[in-house]
Amino acid sequence: MVIIGGVIALNMVVLTAWLLLRRYRADLVLLVFGFLMTLLAYLLNIHNIRSGNDNFLLFSVFEDLTGVFSQRMTGSGLTIMLLCGYVGYMRKLQASDAITYALLQPMMFLRRYPYLAVVTIIPFGMLLCLAIPSAAGVAMLLVAILYPLLQRIGVSKMTGLSVILACTIFDFGVNSPGTRLAASELGMGVSTYFSLQGKTVAILAIIIMAVYYLYSSYADKHSSRTVVENKEANDLVEDTKEAIQEKAPAFYAILPLLPLLFSVLFSQWTNPRSANGLRFYLSLDGAILLSFFIALLTDAIRSGSLRSAMSSTSSFWTYMGNSFSTIITLCIAADFFSSGLLKLGMTDAVTELLLTLNLGKLGNTMVFALLMLLTTVITGSGMAAFAAFSSLIPDLALQFGMDPVALMLPLQMIAGFGRAVSPIAIAVIVLANMGNVSTVQLARRNLVPIAVISVSTIILVQLLLL
Repeated sequence: MVIIGGVIALNMVVLTAWLLLRRYRADLVLLVFGFLMTLLAYLLNIHNIRSGNDNFLLFSVFEDLTGVFSQRMTGSGLTIMLLCGYVGYMRKLQASDAITYALLQPMMFLRRYPYLAVVTIIPFGMLLCLAIPSAAGVAMLLVAILYPLLQRIGVSKMTGLSVILACTIFDFGVNSPGTRLAASELGMGVSTYFSLQGKTVAILAIIIMAVYYLYSSYADKHSSRTVVENKEANDLVEDTKEAIQEKAPAFYAILPLLPLLFSVLFSQWTNPRSANGLRFYLSLDGAILLSFFIALLTDAIRSGSLRSAMSSTSSFWTYMGNSFSTIITLCIAADFFSSGLLKLGMTDAVTELLLTLNLGKLGNTMVFALLMLLTTVITGSGMAAFAAFSSLIPDLALQFGMDPVALMLPLQMIAGFGRAVSPIAIAVIVLANMGNVSTVQLARRNLVPIAVISVSTIILVQLLLL
C-alpha cells in the first residue's frame, strides 16, 4: 500500500508542477492537492493512519488543515508577520533609507566590484543562523537590512535575492533541530556532532562564496535586466541621500538593526543558563516587539508628539495584515501539501526502491543526497525531509559498509540546501514576495550553485573523515 501511495503522490507532484508552471494560483493549487493527498491517505489507510480515529474522514482532513493553520500561525508564520510589520514601520519612519545611506558609505569602494560585495554577506548570514535557527527569520532580517543596499551599489535583483537565500541554507549549530536530531540518531553528543559540522561549514563558506561569485556574474551577463538595474543605481544613491537628509535623522539607522542585535545578543547560543539558573534570553518574536516599542518611544521623543508617533504605528499592523494575504497563506498551503505527500508515503516508497539497488558507497551517498534534495524541494521543508530519513541513515550506512557520520552529515546539510531550490520553501516565498519575483524564478536561479555545493559537501565530508 505504501508503494501505491508513493506512485499516487508522484503523479500529484507532476500535476501540481504543471499547474504552477501554467501560472495557476499557487496557494489554491497546493491546498487542493494537499487536500486530495491527505484524503487518499485516509482512504488507503497509509501507515495505519485511521488507527484510533473514529471521526468522519472528510472532517478529519479539515481538522488536519486546521492543525496546519494553528502550527504555522503560532510558529514561523507569526515571526514573518511581525518582521513584515516592523519592516513596514521602518519604511514609514524613513529609517530604512537612513540605514541604507549609512551602510552605503563604507560599501562605495566595492561599487565597481558588486559581485565581490554581495558574496561577502554569506559568512555573516551563516553566523546569523547560529543565533537564529529560522531560515525565514534570517531571510527577512537580511532582505530588510541589506537588499536595498545591494540594489544601490548595482547588484541585480536576482543576484541579491539568491545570495541572501544562500545565507539561509545551513541548518547547523547546537540550537538547530536538525543538529540535535542527527546527533541523537548517531548516539553522540550535540557538541561533538557540531564540531564536525563546524569544520565542514568553515570550508564550505569559501566554496559557496566562490560558486555564487562566478555563477552570479555569468547569469547576469545573460540577463537583459541587469544593465537597466545597474544604470539606475546612481540615481538611487542620490535619492536615498535626499530622503535621509529631508525626512529622517541619521541616528534612525540603528532602528532597523535592533531586532538583529537583540536576537544575537540574547540568543540561546550566546546566553547559556548561569549557575543560579538566571539567563537573558529573547526570542526573535520578542526582539521584534521590543524593538517596535523602542522605535515608537524614539519617534515620540524626536517628533515631540506622542499622538503623531502612535499614528505612524498603523503601518506596522497594515504590513502584518498584508503579509498574511501574500506570504502566510502560501506558506500554509505549502505546509499542507508537504504533509499530504508524507502521509501518502512517498519518501518511504522511494527508500524501499533504493534499498534494492547496489551502487557502492559513493554511489549510494550520491543517490541518497539526490533523494534528500528532491524531498526537500517537493515538501519545501529541509527538517521534514531530514526527519523522514534520519532514523534510517545509521542502519543504511552499516548495510553499505560506511561510517554513519559520513552519510548522516552530508544528508543533514543537503536537506537544508534543498530549500533554496524549492518554490514552496518559506524562505523562497518570503524573498520572492519582497523582491516581487516568482518563487519558481528564484528557485531556478539557485539550481546550479546548490548542485555544485551539494556535490562539494559530499566530497568534503568524505575527505575530512578519512
